[in-house]
Amino acid sequence: MNILVSSYYDEFALAIMQRVCTVLGGRVSDWFVAYPSQNPAITYERYAPGAIVHDLLNASRGIAPNPVDPRKWPAIDQSLFERMQPYERAFFDMLTFYDPTGNEFTDRERQATYRALLQFGMYVIGERRPDLYVSFTVPHSLHAYVLYALCRVHGIPTLIQVAFALPGYLYFQPSVEEANPALLAEYAARLTRDDGSEITLPAGVQAYYDNVRSTYAQAKPWYSKLRDEGLLQDGSGHALPRLLRGAGGLVLKALRNVNAGLRFSAKMLLAPTRTWHDWAIAPMGDFFKQRGISLQESKTTQRDYNRLRQLFSRRLQVLLDNYRDLEQMPDLEAPFIFVPLHYQPEVSTCPLGGYFADQIAMVELLSKCLPGGWRLYVKEHKSIFDPSLRGSFCRDADYYRRLVKIGNVTLVPMSFTSFDLIDRSKAVASVTGTGCWEAVLRGRPSIIFGNAWYRGCEGVFEGQNEPQLREAMDRIVAGFVPDQRKIRHYLAAVVEVCVYADRDNTYKLTELTPEQSEMALADTLVRDFRRFFPV
Repeated sequence: MNILVSSYYDEFALAIMQRVCTVLGGRVSDWFVAYPSQNPAITYERYAPGAIVHDLLNASRGIAPNPVDPRKWPAIDQSLFERMQPYERAFFDMLTFYDPTGNEFTDRERQATYRALLQFGMYVIGERRPDLYVSFTVPHSLHAYVLYALCRVHGIPTLIQVAFALPGYLYFQPSVEEANPALLAEYAARLTRDDGSEITLPAGVQAYYDNVRSTYAQAKPWYSKLRDEGLLQDGSGHALPRLLRGAGGLVLKALRNVNAGLRFSAKMLLAPTRTWHDWAIAPMGDFFKQRGISLQESKTTQRDYNRLRQLFSRRLQVLLDNYRDLEQMPDLEAPFIFVPLHYQPEVSTCPLGGYFADQIAMVELLSKCLPGGWRLYVKEHKSIFDPSLRGSFCRDADYYRRLVKIGNVTLVPMSFTSFDLIDRSKAVASVTGTGCWEAVLRGRPSIIFGNAWYRGCEGVFEGQNEPQLREAMDRIVAGFVPDQRKIRHYLAAVVEVCVYADRDNTYKLTELTPEQSEMALADTLVRDFRRFFPV
């Protein structure tokens, strides 16, 4: 049994796959990794002997770790293009991640990149003949997504690890596009046999449920707390304390720039050749598409990146100014649907959002189906304006103007918390966002446009198609209120189907030891492989 594996981190994943291979009698033939462990005791030779290791920098361009005779690259014919058509849109959306200006790819280069990644993926599949593809995150880099898609069209089993808003819980699902069938089945079974007795949840899940139904400060998702409390690193690799933001943050930034300039000058004096090479010639571990150069041949130096960071900051300031010029104080007494936008580029919209990775398309559809006299209150995700991220890649200068030109749309100041708007809304709409999940827990219906982890739960309507969206609107206008008992059944189903574990050492969310998490995840992966793909 040959297994392909894709992961961002590998410290947990290597031990997990070692156990999985032992139980299933398989071997990892290829491992695609973004951030290999720096622990010398954790090696591929030890945990996945014989595996070919692909780094993110080359794999995302369709470059194999060892030179391949061009004659061995497979032909890409019409039949494959047709079978891959459902996945094309997401692939082209993912190219945004590499396009800092929005104009680096010509149409010809986009198509050439797609063909190159198809050839790369077909070469791997043809050479290895995999029996299973495991991704320890929803595949959203070019090579990982193409491999997933090719496995799907060739009938090769796929298992994808999903982390979500409930801290410490994870699950594996066989598809990016569909809800977890085991979770839906367990939920349906619990609703069917409901005898009215008390629904008991584990203490941590009960605390989470209570927190989301209380104040925003208590209910803020764990990943938002990391962001807002300054535990996420800034672009220079330092954690920014919360109190040093705002005016103090500007002073800190200026001091850091002065310090960086002095350190660079000192390095140039002491080792000019090496310093210049590292700064202006050697490619970084990350890269962007260069105009007129193929993605495969593009590279980004530290000097290039510094220039791009300045471009990002200028564009973000324009975006922020545009947003503030167009925002209006909402009338919270008027009937409205709250629409919290996603940060992009991110997996929550691409690939999980499908066609609605374009959030303007979602807002336009909502507007068409909105009852007379109702408004859409749209609020931007604050991380869009973080200069260390790539939010400017997915927002052009006219983005907010195009939104407000849609009928019934009001841009809401970002100073409003999600709960301020959820609690006064008639419903919440999002592609796959946590705001929709929080809404049903707080007694408001929600409408989703993608494959959210809570898809199928009580109070969650689907809005991808106009007839179902209009039906959802009719029920919302009639005063539909989510049944909290059914929502608690959904949480109980989550506990039953999912695994309680940490996914890696980066986000520690449980009291478990690494070994306990690794064992729990390995056992769940084996269970779900046998559950979803019985022999």
